[in-house]
Amino acid sequence: MAKDGADMAAGDIYLKHRSTLKQASYDSAKKEYMVEDEAISIYDYDGVTGEYTSREQLQYTPYSNDALYIDNERITFIEFKNGKVEPKNVIQKAYDSLLVLFDHDMGLEWRRADFRGNVSFSRENIDLILVWNNPNDDPKTVDRERINNRFRAKGKFGLSDLKRYLYKDVHVMSKSEFQHEFIEQVQLRREAQECN
Repeated sequence: MAKDGADMAAGDIYLKHRSTLKQASYDSAKKEYMVEDEAISIYDYDGVTGEYTSREQLQYTPYSNDALYIDNERITFIEFKNGKVEPKNVIQKAYDSLLVLFDHDMGLEWRRADFRGNVSFSRENIDLILVWNNPNDDPKTVDRERINNRFRAKGKFGLSDLKRYLYKDVHVMSKSEFQHEFIEQVQLRREAQECN
C-alpha cells in the first residue's frame, strides 16, 4: 500500500519516466552518450526506482539499472557502463532492479497481461544487457571473439551466474554489438509488425 496518500499506480510511475536509449546512456561524468538511438522508447529505471524509494519512504535507496525496455515479446533491463566496471555494483543493480519490479504494485501488469512479479517469470521472460564501453578497446576494431574471450575470463563480471537463476539471459555487449543485436533487431521487428 502506498504511503502518505501517494497513490500513483505503477503504470503512471513508469509512464512518467518514459525516455529514450540515448538519454538512458548518458554519461554525465564524460558528458557523452553511449548510443544515439532516440526512436526506441524505454523507461528510465533510475527514475522509476527513485520515485518508488520516495513513495515507500525507504531509508535504503535500491540500486537500479539504467533502463527497462518492454514490448510484447521481450522485457529487458539495460545498464550502460562507459569505462571501468565495478562487478559488485553491477550485480547489486541486477538484484535490486528485480526486487523493485516484483513489489506488489510496481509490476508490469498494466503493460503486459502475462506479467507475474516473481523469479519464475523473470527466468523465462526478462533479460539483462550490460553495454560496456571498454576504454582499452577501439570500437572500430573490436572483434566479437576477442571480447567474448575476455568476458569468459572475467566471468562477465559475475553476471553469467544470474543467467537462468534470476534472468532468462544475460549479455555483456560492446556499443557496436548493442547497436546490431538489440537496437537493429527491435527496429526490424517493429517494421515487420507494421507491415502485417
